[in-house]
Amino acid sequence: MDVYENPSYSDYREIYKNSGGHYGVRCIIDGTTKKVYVWDVMSATHYDVAKRLNLLSRISSDNSILLGGAGTSSGKGVLEESDTLERIVQAIKEGGIRRQVAILDAKDILSTDWSWAYKYVDCREYLNRFRKKIKDLVEGG
Repeated sequence: MDVYENPSYSDYREIYKNSGGHYGVRCIIDGTTKKVYVWDVMSATHYDVAKRLNLLSRISSDNSILLGGAGTSSGKGVLEESDTLERIVQAIKEGGIRRQVAILDAKDILSTDWSWAYKYVDCREYLNRFRKKIKDLVEGG
């Protein structure tokens, strides 16, 4: 399984070619190291790749890491889902102490400058939808 760091257009083409022609990658976006890792969605889980990259200790507790899935039909990754962000949304919906922690996590993630990652995996639109969802959940009670 190939994992590409800060992938180029040709890396995405290579993933597409090797995948049998489907447009999907999993990704880890690491805001601390400013690295984006992508691989074919069918070849490994986030857990497998995080373990390989020695990121396991950070993936569940570090708000500078986003785990997600991206479509690549444009030759570049566009974030379509994020396990990290969906876990936060679910915790806010569940309420209790987890809600308060999740709100702090969301604020931390949303205050992070992710613009450096856009050239590897464009996460602008997804983060904007997340921002709106969080706002609606927090203001709606």
